[in-house]
Amino acid sequence: MARDFGATHTLTPSAELAEEIQGLTGGGAAYAFEAIGRVQTIESLPSLIAPGGKAVIVGLPPEDSPVSIDALLLAESGKSLIGSNYGSTVPGRDFPRLAELYLAGRLPVDRLISHRIGLEEVNEAFNAMRRGERARSVIVF
Repeated sequence: MARDFGATHTLTPSAELAEEIQGLTGGGAAYAFEAIGRVQTIESLPSLIAPGGKAVIVGLPPEDSPVSIDALLLAESGKSLIGSNYGSTVPGRDFPRLAELYLAGRLPVDRLISHRIGLEEVNEAFNAMRRGERARSVIVF
């Protein structure tokens, strides 16, 4: 699905992920986004970005799952770690703009919805999401 939305490369997290990214980019990504909230992938972010690069944490791990990051590695290489809760939106400013983009056909939100479900299906939708089987389920009445 990432390729459908413009990603040039997609990789599966593995022990060799940093080496794969180094090879693809010639030294590390300028930006890396972690969007699933998995402790291991968050911890790998500094090794994925180039000196001066930015790593963005979008996905949030469970509250009882601390994440260890080597602060010295970040500081010595000028790398930045940025948090982004809900895209760091300002609803009063951003929601009208997003609605305009959607209505103009420039923000294909419909393509992100893989399933429309009833409220009685919500538990199965969460289970399917955890298994990586769905992009996004939307509850409809």
